[in-house]
Amino acid sequence: MLDREGAWGIFYSVSSEEPDFLNAQKQALSDIVAERNKLIHQDLALLDTSSIEGYYNLISLLDEQNPRLLAHLEELGWMLTSCIEGLKDLQSFIKSPDFHQFIHSSQSDA
Repeated sequence: MLDREGAWGIFYSVSSEEPDFLNAQKQALSDIVAERNKLIHQDLALLDTSSIEGYYNLISLLDEQNPRLLAHLEELGWMLTSCIEGLKDLQSFIKSPDFHQFIHSSQSDA
């Protein structure tokens, strides 16, 4: 059975229990997006298409970014999986007899 805090705990922890962690994740992902945008909109425009070395440099930049991007995507996947599991738990709780008791106890506490 989920208690009042447990029913909503997953949403609260993702959005506000660790704001520094979430802000750091957002900033790191934004940095990768900015690098990728620079690569596409600036570096690619300066690419000497007659030079194989230019292509190698471009590949090196992409190869350097890829592991960092995959790490962030993995982290986001974990967060989404946690949210989905929390929603499944909430759905089970709503369908259980305990939900009816929970609603009535909440109204009597008010």
